[in-house]
Amino acid sequence: MKNSSCKITVLCAASLVAVTACNTDTSPQEGPDQGPTEEGGADTRIHSENDDLWVRSAGSGMTSVFGTLENLTDDDLEIVAAETPVAESVELHEIILDDDGQEAMQEIEGGFLIPADAALEMEPGGDHLMLMGLHHELPPGELVEFTLEFEDGSAETIEAIVKDDGGQDEPYESDDHGDQNDH
Repeated sequence: MKNSSCKITVLCAASLVAVTACNTDTSPQEGPDQGPTEEGGADTRIHSENDDLWVRSAGSGMTSVFGTLENLTDDDLEIVAAETPVAESVELHEIILDDDGQEAMQEIEGGFLIPADAALEMEPGGDHLMLMGLHHELPPGELVEFTLEFEDGSAETIEAIVKDDGGQDEPYESDDHGDQNDH
């Protein structure tokens, strides 16, 4: 009997080794401790909550994007261009003082620099994205997707929510942008 029980123990151990060896699935298992998800993946360099990053509601023409873009990296990032499916083009704008000392909006040369582990505050009267040639009305509550292009040629997609901010206007000096009430 003793010999039979040894044989059974050896047989069970051998079976366990065989079953373990057959399980060759080396793919990572999903779970909460497996690192960033695709939405906030390892390549994510910019963060903004879509209730913080916002687009001014507009019926047509053009509008602006404001809010905070946070650099999640240890390196400076420079945004040199942006695009969105809701507009013909997107320009990176800044506010400057013109020759008469008045505030004027213009497309920024180079791009928006976001220092390492810092944030860019886009706000009325300051840096912002300008959506030109809207394809449709942007009512409050709509989510708008943007692709930000960086100096190194890479890109990242973010979202912003459309809000009605009470119609605050940005200053215009150029006829390229039309009536300042459209901005």
